[in-house]
Amino acid sequence: MNSTECRTRDQRRALIVSASVGFLDAIGLGVIIPLLPFVVLTMSGSAALVTQLVAIFAFAGFAMSPILGKFSDQYGRRPVILSTLVGSSISYVGMAFTPTLLSLFVFRAIGGAMTGRDAVAQALATDGIPPEQTMRAIGIISAARGIGLAMGPVLGGGISLLVGDSTLVGDSSNFRITLLAAATLTVGTFIMAFVMLPKQESQTGGASFQKQTTSWFKWALPLFLTGSISYGFGVIFSTTALFVNAVFEWKEFETGILLGLSAGIVAFSRLVLARRWVERWGAQMVTSLSLLLAFASLVLMGTVAQPTLFVLGFAGLSLGYGLVLVITTVMITHAATPDERGWALGLNQAATILALVVSAVLNGPVFNAVSPFAPFLIGALVLSAGIIAWLQNVMKNSVKIKPEGDKG
Repeated sequence: MNSTECRTRDQRRALIVSASVGFLDAIGLGVIIPLLPFVVLTMSGSAALVTQLVAIFAFAGFAMSPILGKFSDQYGRRPVILSTLVGSSISYVGMAFTPTLLSLFVFRAIGGAMTGRDAVAQALATDGIPPEQTMRAIGIISAARGIGLAMGPVLGGGISLLVGDSTLVGDSSNFRITLLAAATLTVGTFIMAFVMLPKQESQTGGASFQKQTTSWFKWALPLFLTGSISYGFGVIFSTTALFVNAVFEWKEFETGILLGLSAGIVAFSRLVLARRWVERWGAQMVTSLSLLLAFASLVLMGTVAQPTLFVLGFAGLSLGYGLVLVITTVMITHAATPDERGWALGLNQAATILALVVSAVLNGPVFNAVSPFAPFLIGALVLSAGIIAWLQNVMKNSVKIKPEGDKG
């Protein structure tokens, strides 16, 4: 096997591992989401502690994403991915057998910190590949993670049915089995990554910190776009259940259908539509139209109390979010050199997490104090700042992303 064939094989393996890490990691996260409230309540905790447990997980991911990305730039992608998979397994097992609320929070924070490997996985999949293939790689990884997030709660609920509703009466066996199942998935991912990833990385991390550039302003615009549209998309997760119940009197079933629709649209847009549409119309046009679609969808949901139009707005926001996030990630990947790509993608992930958390924290009080429609309109206002920044850049520069198949 010649060097070209070896490089192609390694790149294919890196993409498989990266997508699998995103998919199985998301499933491991999703399976325990339905049980977290019961974990806390069976340990005599309060409902407020449940939200704090979610918050500390997100904050740890926000803080560690750039740090793990930078570590991967210095020491390589493989050791960072493998070590964080070990950390996630420790987190799940620790939560399964923890005797106190304090240790539960510690293990949950460890698990959140380890999610910073998602940016490292993106860097791994895009190291050394031609620029015209970057969008395909990012789309596959993003779609795999989205599918995993959608499947996780379903799998967690299935495990609950198999072992019974013991958590509701104070027995810890239910969530313990679920957490150990998540740990098993993570261990399986570790074994696959250990076997498939080459020990000697090419065109990846491993450069010294002194050689890295710190000109983060190169990524300022895509980071700002990521944050602004993620804030708007965060309205879906923070207020959808409250909104449809208060305005349309919908219950859990309808809410679940809506969230499943959103996950499906986001995954499809990342995996299929983004690459095809950029190839046909160019990154500038697709990004501009996607931002405007997301803005119009937020305004629609925030002004019209009609179920059909709300669902259309819901779908439009999901589509715009999925397309913009893939394109901004590709923009950052192209702008960053191989020895700073992990750091740059870590910042991108941190921007996403921060925007979603801030949106969730603010939208609840706004929903109660102002109006059920207000969070959508505030989301549109925040997104408008990103749209203005993007259109100003379009008028000054030309953003080009090579479509797959364009070798020129």
